[in-house]
Amino acid sequence: MAGEEAGLDYIYLSSIIIAGALLVLVVYELLLLSDLESDILNNIDFCRRINKYVFPEYCVHWAHTVVLLLFGKWIMFLFNVPLAAWHAYKWHNKRARLDATKIMMTMSRVGNELLIKLAFLMFMFFLYLFVLLYYLVE
Repeated sequence: MAGEEAGLDYIYLSSIIIAGALLVLVVYELLLLSDLESDILNNIDFCRRINKYVFPEYCVHWAHTVVLLLFGKWIMFLFNVPLAAWHAYKWHNKRARLDATKIMMTMSRVGNELLIKLAFLMFMFFLYLFVLLYYLVE
């Protein structure tokens, strides 16, 4: 039983680290977007900077979702499925990478998606933290 609880600790600890890393990445993307809106960055630099993080972000989230599934964390897995499915939808329809020629027309949509992703990742970060503390205190 003690080994199983230690495994839970490591799963939730790694979940906190992954959610924190994804949070940092989304905040960075929001800062880039604000630089684009205030004309500090041009369209090409913005898209070049943000597009190099799209695939790693998606892969990390997909891998984390699969790990939760493999370790039987069904509720946490189900919480992560909508964002993983949204990432898969965007990747499949070739909408994951931003186009420098169309970014000014889609800037509000990109900003809304980033804010929703930020809220989701903050919720998941604190949920993982709560569950980890619950298992440690128990």
